[in-house]
Amino acid sequence: MKTIFYTILASLLAVTTHATPAAAQQTQAQLINPLKVDSVEGFLVAIIDIMLTFALPIVVLFLIWTGFLMVMAQGDPGKLTAAKKRFFNVLVGTLIIFGAKLILEIIQTTITSLAG
Repeated sequence: MKTIFYTILASLLAVTTHATPAAAQQTQAQLINPLKVDSVEGFLVAIIDIMLTFALPIVVLFLIWTGFLMVMAQGDPGKLTAAKKRFFNVLVGTLIIFGAKLILEIIQTTITSLAG
């Protein structure tokens, strides 16, 4: 068992010592940007766009669910109040999500006009 282990270890050492000088012969390395953005501003815009892409269907589902809760309340004041509160919270969350895009665009145009 020891001889097999030492044989494998010796062969790995032999391979890695010969591969290292070959890797050093490479003359040019090029990094590819997977995000396709070149600035912090572009990164924030990309993040907000992704967030909006995922948030819109979720908002629609929550609005449908809240409407279902209002229908299922059947005039019960406690359930109806809870459903109205949930509806208000969905609207506030939607405004925050879409407001983030608006605030980002306002900041972006302000910085661009000051720098330009």
